[in-house]
Amino acid sequence: MPEPVRVTVLMPMRNARPWVADALRSILDGQTDAATPLEVVVIDDGSTDGSADAVAALQDPRVRVIPGPQRGISAAFNAGLAEARGDVLMRCDADDLYELGRIARQVAQLDADSDLVAVCGRFMMIDASGRPLSDPKPPMDAPDATSPVDITDELRHGTTRTHLCTFAMRTEHVRCLGGCRAFFEIAEDLDLQCRLAGLGPVRMDPTTAYRYRLLDASITHQTVSARRERFTELAKAFALQRLESGEDDLDRGAPPEVPSDAEAESSSAPRQSAAEHAAHLLCGRAWSEHRSGQRVAALRTMTRACLARPAHLGMWRGLVVMGLRSLAPGGGGAS
Repeated sequence: MPEPVRVTVLMPMRNARPWVADALRSILDGQTDAATPLEVVVIDDGSTDGSADAVAALQDPRVRVIPGPQRGISAAFNAGLAEARGDVLMRCDADDLYELGRIARQVAQLDADSDLVAVCGRFMMIDASGRPLSDPKPPMDAPDATSPVDITDELRHGTTRTHLCTFAMRTEHVRCLGGCRAFFEIAEDLDLQCRLAGLGPVRMDPTTAYRYRLLDASITHQTVSARRERFTELAKAFALQRLESGEDDLDRGAPPEVPSDAEAESSSAPRQSAAEHAAHLLCGRAWSEHRSGQRVAALRTMTRACLARPAHLGMWRGLVVMGLRSLAPGGGGAS
């Protein structure tokens, strides 16, 4: 008989050899104790770069690899859901990282309140080498800065504030919903978050639970922006439809039109590369640090933004302006 499992982490994987071992170690090392046994179900969705070999090399009996259906991220997630043995379900993409202690903390939160459908946390962006891009701490005036907040009503209205990979969900509820919906080739995570809130309370705490790695190979950066924006809009529109009538267009069997790749390509702005995305995140973080008096840290972060996009004159101009402001009387506090 297999060992009992409390937590199942689903990991869709396609050509993630450089990162998958670190992703798995972040889940397996020091996350839970013997009272919270876990498994990781890796859905190998057509990898051709030896990703499965990298998983096998860990030789950890808590990790299972299953073949993926190769019909998109929603189908891969659902293939893993069908294999899940834990009553708590989480997801981790094969190039990302869990924060230490996150699993045990979230399981304890679910155990403390049986009414909760799911709990979630914050996430931070990292670059390919794992260095932080976004500020790991929320602004102190943010509603979720210091204590947990109920985000059920936000989600029911189609407003999301975090990534599905920060969620710990009750498996029975995800199965009740049928998992992710195949219509969503992207934004399936937003749709699932909103649908979960239709079943009961969802709580978010201010702790960072997840590190999201920005890569050009990710689905987000490979999908034409017009299509990505359309699926994101539809996740919110469907939530509002359910709020009004109890069902949405997909429930009614009337899926809306989505622009084809060719149509989206012709009408869309150029795709944003991971480097461009990283530079904008670093620029925002730098000015936030500068406003809070972290003068030296701000200049270092802005320098990273410039190096991420060395041909962008606006970034260098921002670095000069920040430097001049830092030299002015009262221009910054301690680093």
